[in-house]
Amino acid sequence: MSTLAEVLLAELDDAALDVLAARLAPRLAGKLAGSEARGSAWLDSQGAADHLCMSRAAVYRLASERRIPFSQSVAGGKLWFRRTELDEWRTRGG
Repeated sequence: MSTLAEVLLAELDDAALDVLAARLAPRLAGKLAGSEARGSAWLDSQGAADHLCMSRAAVYRLASERRIPFSQSVAGGKLWFRRTELDEWRTRGG
């Protein structure tokens, strides 16, 4: 079953699609800016584990082996992970 959006898009010609795109552009820009901000957000160890679909123990092990990017405010302190760095690490084959 097609959604209303799919049916509508199938029926619009290029001129109508251009008008729709112009009307949606500001809204999409706001959404994209929000996703970029979330992408660079800091995660704690549980957040990193959830993001990477692994256990928290595995995240701690990788951090202790210095195989995963992380930050600490003080030695022995809480681990913090930047979502974008985790994604880059995973892309490189982590």
